[in-house]
Amino acid sequence: MIIQGQVGQPTTSTLSAGTTPPVRQGQLGDVIMSELHGRYYETTYRRNMYTATLTAGTTTSAALATTFTGFLLLNPNNSQVNLVINKVGYSFLVAFTAAAAIGLQVGNQSTAALSGLTTTNTVVRPNFVGAGIGTALTYSAATTTGPVLQQIFGSGLTGAITTTPQVFSYFDLEGSLILPPGAWVGSYTSTASGSSGMFMTIQYEEIPL
Repeated sequence: MIIQGQVGQPTTSTLSAGTTPPVRQGQLGDVIMSELHGRYYETTYRRNMYTATLTAGTTTSAALATTFTGFLLLNPNNSQVNLVINKVGYSFLVAFTAAAAIGLQVGNQSTAALSGLTTTNTVVRPNFVGAGIGTALTYSAATTTGPVLQQIFGSGLTGAITTTPQVFSYFDLEGSLILPPGAWVGSYTSTASGSSGMFMTIQYEEIPL
């Protein structure tokens, strides 16, 4: 099959859904691509983008403790989608008692099902306001099995929050972390956070298996 395009703008009017215009090309035969809308517009418009949030300050557990506290996002075993993690944000409003690395840990319920689950102060909202809430589940406490450190973002310090600036607290993973059914991702701090100090948000896309 020969794929052909057309140099220049195919039309000056809006195209209806279902039409098949030619691929637009430049004068060197290059294919023209344009972010007509924002990067995540299409995914959000299709009601596939969600944001999970830890809405109140929580004390994180230390390192890979299986008695977990913090923020955890789970793709249930019976899910029919993959969760594709796009962005992660966090804020610590209470200083650490000892300097800590901050990042993400992951696990899979194929090892053992999560237990001791607490949903306090967690919520999932669609990025298309008013749509349904999707598949994922969120927890602020759980008993895990076999967690592993996945990614490090930065550090938490012991200086007063009012004088020590918090930097690089919002990260774009660009879809590079995927949770298949049964998998989860959670907050990671190498030492426990200051009391009730952490807020967190995870933006993700649901893609059918």
